[in-house]
Amino acid sequence: LDLNWYNRMHGILHVNSIGMNPLPSIEETKINPDPTTFPVVNDVGVGLFTTASMLNHSCEPSLAMYRDPYKFDPSVIFFATRDINVSEELTISYLPNSLTMNVHARQEELLYKYGFECDCSLCSLQIKQ
Repeated sequence: LDLNWYNRMHGILHVNSIGMNPLPSIEETKINPDPTTFPVVNDVGVGLFTTASMLNHSCEPSLAMYRDPYKFDPSVIFFATRDINVSEELTISYLPNSLTMNVHARQEELLYKYGFECDCSLCSLQIKQ
């Protein structure tokens, strides 16, 4: 294996690894079982998941991904963050706090970390304003 192969694999892993957001404790989920109210905080790690790593980004995602508090393995679970239309693409945010960042900070971070300019509906709307 040469250096070019290593650099290519490193790039693929970096771009396709997904930040994992922790769920509240099991006790907290018993008190408040509504996943749509779980706070989004900084990631506790990253993972490379066969299916989840193929999800595209949106700054206003339709899904939130969390680690599964009931399992002691690297599995994850998804919760809908809003109503999703039948033909709508399922998306996640590559940034842990995309809804609280301004559009220019999001654009800069996505370009730097992932190499693309976001043109999701939220960014498109905010750039026009």
